[in-house]
Amino acid sequence: MPERPNIGVKLVIYKRIVEGDLSKFTATSNITPSGGGARDLRFSPAAMFFPKFQRMFPADTDGILRGQFFWANHAPTEAEIHPPTNSRPNEVRIGKIHECFPQEVIPSDSTDCVLLIVLNDAGQVYPHFTSLASLRNENWHPAVRDPIIRGLIAPRSAKITAMGYVDIEKGGEYSNERT
Repeated sequence: MPERPNIGVKLVIYKRIVEGDLSKFTATSNITPSGGGARDLRFSPAAMFFPKFQRMFPADTDGILRGQFFWANHAPTEAEIHPPTNSRPNEVRIGKIHECFPQEVIPSDSTDCVLLIVLNDAGQVYPHFTSLASLRNENWHPAVRDPIIRGLIAPRSAKITAMGYVDIEKGGEYSNERT
């Protein structure tokens, strides 16, 4: 097994953010008169993502993973990761993202928007918005940058949002590309 780079990062989960996701972060996703409007950020397949979220959030209360998101310029926020349900057996969800993401960090445009959820060596989880352009052109560590770029640009149906992870600590990467 190759030596793990000493970059202060154990695991990164990433997801391309689309316009519909932005409305979830700002609690404006209720577009029907009957109510509803999901406020969860979803990751699938559950079999690939739930174990990674369990490493980030080891506190399990009745199947819901609980912990904190840490922010550079904000107090930590409480986060909940929900396991698959009977109605959505292949999805893991970050619940109530409009409550656990400070409004000041939410991008105004989803044109080139990628969410990174980073588990650092201290066991803290830091969400961070970036872009494919930033990953390609700025000073990112190759152990993080290269697999995320591969995952974001991999072929997939236009109906599928790019997402995946890079496991720096244990090795391996995943993207939901078409195979």
